[in-house]
Amino acid sequence: MTVEAEVPAIRVRQLSKRFEIYRRPADLLRELITRRPRHEVRWALRDVSFELRRGEVVGVMGRNGAGKSTLLKILTGTLERTGGDVTVHGKVTSILELGTGFHPEYTGRENVYMGGLCLGLTNDEIDARIDGIVAFSELGEVIDQPFKTYSTGMQARLTFSTVVSADPDILIVDEALSVGDARFQKKCCDKFRSFREAGKTILLVSHNADAITSMCDRAILLENGTVAADGEPSYVTKYYHRMLFGGDEPDAAPAPSGVAQVASEPDPARAPVPGCMRYGNGRAEITGLAICDREGRPARTVESGSDCTVRFAIVAREDLDDLVAGMLIRDRRGVDLYGTDTLLREVPVEAVKTGDAVQVVFRLSMWLASGTYFLTASAARSDGKQYDLLYDGLQFEVTGDGLAYTNSLVNLNVSVEMLPASYSVR
Repeated sequence: MTVEAEVPAIRVRQLSKRFEIYRRPADLLRELITRRPRHEVRWALRDVSFELRRGEVVGVMGRNGAGKSTLLKILTGTLERTGGDVTVHGKVTSILELGTGFHPEYTGRENVYMGGLCLGLTNDEIDARIDGIVAFSELGEVIDQPFKTYSTGMQARLTFSTVVSADPDILIVDEALSVGDARFQKKCCDKFRSFREAGKTILLVSHNADAITSMCDRAILLENGTVAADGEPSYVTKYYHRMLFGGDEPDAAPAPSGVAQVASEPDPARAPVPGCMRYGNGRAEITGLAICDREGRPARTVESGSDCTVRFAIVAREDLDDLVAGMLIRDRRGVDLYGTDTLLREVPVEAVKTGDAVQVVFRLSMWLASGTYFLTASAARSDGKQYDLLYDGLQFEVTGDGLAYTNSLVNLNVSVEMLPASYSVR
């Protein structure tokens, strides 16, 4: 490994950002005259530290107000920090907002040139890339129309196409692209993968757990301006879910100590399998989680296409008049594949008294392809707050007949035939 490759693309040490909030514009003038504080201090970031290696794809998650946008603005140089150090090695381009730097009255083509110049490209470089930019955006028919006439999705496509044409060493992307259509989002994902293969660094901000687990090597979770977790994406997304739906208790994340670490390890005494995260307010408890074959026998291996059941019991530790039972299946990367619950299925659940147990049975056809999967079981309120949740509580295998590609995720029960060329398909 070369010395250059060992140098982090981005190094952040004890980064902090403070905002001074004035209730009225005149308070600033009064403060200057009287030298008495008339503002409130709000910390958007406090002692944030992490590193991004070259060629690494890192996701950033967090609730609204956690500090994500402030962090990105500091990294891209559009906002001054209050304290700490930020070191960036390499050319950075970013998409923090749709149409940033684009003029609504200019045409799409003119905005490509203006945006390219802002990214540090020369006119000759833009001339050489303009056809590729337009082709990637698929806006050739409207490229000479005013930008203000474009739909939000069209604006996203042109913004993204222009930014990635600059061939940056580090690409920072906010969730601005989430408004694009499905076809465009796939093109973005393909572009991210090509950047990754080329050894470029990507920092992706998203609330979408599937995007984080499927695309990123690592994930960082921000809460109240601090790093709550920094580690393997599948675990960090679980922890984020716990923050959102962990029950009635305060779900603020623990404060980090020094360099970011994964917070709140699961309780091994209660976890059915290694890697399971269990949480909830304890008003009910899930027991006996199992997946059963067509004969009703608990099994860790089921055949693709076979009928099976997911079973568990919910024991009430207090009287419950609001109970929803749910299940979720994820793949080994942590991508959600299928989930449902009794509320969605409109299954009536009667009030449960303290000490009583409710048996839950989900019947399904296992139309997943061969592979390793994880089963989550949930006992919750109708608003999503958890009584008890076994996140990835059971690992199981699906075996198949070898008639699908090895990277397939589902079994579509395909049949195929070859017909004469003269046959008319109707």
